[in-house]
Amino acid sequence: MDSKQASLLAEIARKAQLGCPDGPRTFAGQQPMSATLPLLQKPPYQTPCNGCGLCCQVEACWLSRELLLSAKAPCMALEHDEERYFCGLFSRPSHYLKLRFDGDVILQPLIQEALGIGTDCDSELLKEKD
Repeated sequence: MDSKQASLLAEIARKAQLGCPDGPRTFAGQQPMSATLPLLQKPPYQTPCNGCGLCCQVEACWLSRELLLSAKAPCMALEHDEERYFCGLFSRPSHYLKLRFDGDVILQPLIQEALGIGTDCDSELLKEKD
């Protein structure tokens, strides 16, 4: 974890405890959402993300490992709708962090920055051919 990631993690942890004196609750027994969508074609590296979910199906991100205490793949916060996969830790942080208050508005910008959500595909899991 680099210094920027450590700083973002500390800020998320601090804000997650606002209004929640006992801090986030644990994740014992939390199950990953089952993947029922067919795999979408992964876009080339550094092109717009299409929500294929491959990165989260193969490996839990650093933030999931730190906040959800799980390195198992697929990521326990991987969610989907009828069309695409998305990060539940970003879309519903209060749910995944088991907060006793709705901290989504406070936490979403920090999680978005920490994970680069809304930017290009940053997964190099499958090396593209030249």
